[in-house]
Amino acid sequence: MAQSDIFHGEGLQPDLLQVTKYLPEFARQLNSANNFGLNKEDYDFSFIEQLCSGDNIIQSGDSITIKNRILGEMNHFFDDLLNGRIPPLSYNGFKEIKKYLQVSRLINESLANDSYPLLPARHEIHDPLYQSLISTAIAMNDSLVQKPSLFNRKLKSARNALHTFRWMYSILKENENTIVVNIPSASLVLFRYENPVFESKVIVGKRSTKTPRIASVLTDITIYPYWIVPKSIATKELLPEIRKDISFLERNNFQVLDKKGRIVKASAVPWNSLSPANFPYTIRQSTGCDNSLGLIKLNINNPFNVYLHDTPWKVLFESANRFYSHGCVRVQKAKELSHILLKENSIAVDTLDEKGSLLGREPTVLKLPARVPVLILYNTTWFDLKGVIRFYPDIYRRLE
Repeated sequence: MAQSDIFHGEGLQPDLLQVTKYLPEFARQLNSANNFGLNKEDYDFSFIEQLCSGDNIIQSGDSITIKNRILGEMNHFFDDLLNGRIPPLSYNGFKEIKKYLQVSRLINESLANDSYPLLPARHEIHDPLYQSLISTAIAMNDSLVQKPSLFNRKLKSARNALHTFRWMYSILKENENTIVVNIPSASLVLFRYENPVFESKVIVGKRSTKTPRIASVLTDITIYPYWIVPKSIATKELLPEIRKDISFLERNNFQVLDKKGRIVKASAVPWNSLSPANFPYTIRQSTGCDNSLGLIKLNINNPFNVYLHDTPWKVLFESANRFYSHGCVRVQKAKELSHILLKENSIAVDTLDEKGSLLGREPTVLKLPARVPVLILYNTTWFDLKGVIRFYPDIYRRLE
């Protein structure tokens, strides 16, 4: 970070004297990084400590380079503290997320007007969920001395959750409704701006068919959806059943479509000659209560054909380990969630209970009144609607 113009355009430009004046305060902040769920070594602490020791490094070096190096570490520290880090994602539809705070400007202005020591208290998130995560990270750090092998993993998990929460806070602040699915806890929380207002159990992908981590938006809600069977499922799971007994299709309300989307008679298809490499058909399940998607499908913009949906197999939600799907997210309270999101357009959803058992209804696509971000995340430390922080198994073994 030695470029002379690295902070150009970030408000007032502090000189070297203003920057070094608060070096001891910055070193103190880094020494207390654990209290923020951060690690001081991530911010070149040894260099900052060397400067504070009275070493002649400032006098002997390039003052602009040194100033920018200090400002760079300050920016790195406060960006992590106030904005977090983008979590690992399989698909990020929010590449241009506006950061909650413009950190460089805040640092430069606070150095220029002598308010730098107040920077963390003024701008750190004060949300109760966030504070609970901070307390958890501190507790895990304090426990490291006693059981380092156990608590090192829990500390890493808590810190990851903190970074994720800081990052997603800017999304929560800008949107009336945001859906947050956490894979290890198999849970969904709906936020009204930054406040959690609704939660539901979900079923997510098993280890062999993982649910991808996604940041995207809900495009629409479909009631009475068709299930367009993915080719991998059609060829690997359904085809052997069809070969054994062609009535399997009718019993499960499946239709066979050709390449032009026309329904063809199942008896006219040469099932024994088909294979994963040669399967010029689409299998579609008709609408109704027995449809694998249930009565509601919440469509998400993403390249994996992953979405949220209802399910007829409600009993699976009683399981503590809800990792059964092929990658999509089954929502226990899909109707209630859709009712909230659709607002005045929710009448069609409200009538599902009395009309839902009818077979063969045409799918109905309902547009949303406002943008709804969907975040499908992977955090082995996470919270429930009451703000209770819990640790969950690393089901996909991502922390190993």
